[in-house]
Amino acid sequence: MFIDSHCHLDPYTYENDDPALIPAIIERARAAQIDTMITIVASIKDDNLGYAMNLADNYQEIYFAAGVHPHEADEVSEEILAQYATALKNHPKALAVGEIGLDYFYNLSTPENQRALFRRQLNMAKELALPVIAHIRDAHEEARAIFREEFSGNPALIHCFTGTAADAAAYLDMGFYLSAPGIITFKKGAELRDIFATLPHERILLETDAPYLAPVPYRGRPNEPAFMVETAKVLAETWQLSLTEVAKITSENTRRFFNLPAV
Repeated sequence: MFIDSHCHLDPYTYENDDPALIPAIIERARAAQIDTMITIVASIKDDNLGYAMNLADNYQEIYFAAGVHPHEADEVSEEILAQYATALKNHPKALAVGEIGLDYFYNLSTPENQRALFRRQLNMAKELALPVIAHIRDAHEEARAIFREEFSGNPALIHCFTGTAADAAAYLDMGFYLSAPGIITFKKGAELRDIFATLPHERILLETDAPYLAPVPYRGRPNEPAFMVETAKVLAETWQLSLTEVAKITSENTRRFFNLPAV
């Protein structure tokens, strides 16, 4: 059985108004041996937070994390951050603050606002004693500096890791975890596969980032948790382990990171 440590199970992100869409995706995940899914609230638009809490209330295998993505740093308010903090503090299936971080590739919000929001939410995680899920793109060195200044004692996960071998080593030295995305299945993912081949197995999680980054052979389609098995197959080849062993290792890592109960 597998755990998708990072997906976006809401119709807003899938840009689909069909109310049956997400229940059908969950059913396909079950059939693919995905026994736990962590849906990530990363946008302040629509009602992503309310939808995630409702899913967690109605599906045993669904948990959630919540944070404001760096893309929306120019738009966020203290009222919204307080709403997220309340949900994370009070909901029994809230697991982490995230995804939060820095994105200097798209720069959809100013770097100054991204940094301020990142610091604010790292402190929120400290106050709530929750782990952090970080989105870092083209900003790894600066992100690590902010982590060192603002964050200590809680686990941190670099989701959809696509940095260099040096970045991976630096995060591991800080005690962080890294998650392997569908990108490792891409033809152009050879360098990333080589990096994951060298990393300690006990620090690696699997994710889809659904509906984004669908793995081969599903590229060009909206991603979903059921497709994560293809990423796991490539990781198994990379590690020279069986698919069953990869499922066991990555699931145990995910449960340890998020303090999830054992199945």
